[in-house]
Amino acid sequence: MNSAAVAIKSIKLNRSRPDLDDVRCEAKTPSLLSYPNILKAHCSFTVDRCLWVVMSFMAAGSLQSIIYHSHPNGLMEPYITVVLRDTLNALSYLHCQHLHRDIKVGNILIYTNGQVKLADFGVSASIYESTTTTTTSSSSSLKFTNVVGTPYWMAPEVIHSHTGYSFEADIWSFGITALELAHGRPPLSHLPPSKFMMLKITKRFPFSDDFDDKYCFSKS
Repeated sequence: MNSAAVAIKSIKLNRSRPDLDDVRCEAKTPSLLSYPNILKAHCSFTVDRCLWVVMSFMAAGSLQSIIYHSHPNGLMEPYITVVLRDTLNALSYLHCQHLHRDIKVGNILIYTNGQVKLADFGVSASIYESTTTTTTSSSSSLKFTNVVGTPYWMAPEVIHSHTGYSFEADIWSFGITALELAHGRPPLSHLPPSKFMMLKITKRFPFSDDFDDKYCFSKS
């Protein structure tokens, strides 16, 4: 046994949930992944009504905490660039593993040396347990049907989950996260979540006059 510091996350489970076994299985996902910008989980176990996940300790905490306490109006552009680069690398790796993520600054952790790691896999989704719209193995054609995400960062197609959505939804969340890093909060965060979601599905937001599709990371 070494003396490395670890963090232990406790998740209270509701035994009446029909997907309880899936939740337990989901907790094992981080321990199966290996990438520099992915937070490593060492093990997980259940005791009574709690799921405990043991993971590497990120001493600097989450970007959400850092922004709230030290940079309420957002980070400087050079720092944003590094965070987005490392987050995008982690996201690309996860997509290669057929995993969808809930992207936001609260799920981006920083180590004392400045290393960026994407974390919190309690809400991830695997395409192997989701409905797909085709039998092809192309990841761009695979569709999720379960709602995964947090309202302010959630892509419109995730809210309309009956039609299915794919990895492009993560790019939307990534863009919202970029704005959050720059301004200290996601767009329209002053609205209650329920009102925000209703606005998102009933109103189309205009693109900037400077928008150019050739600069898009992912195109529909």
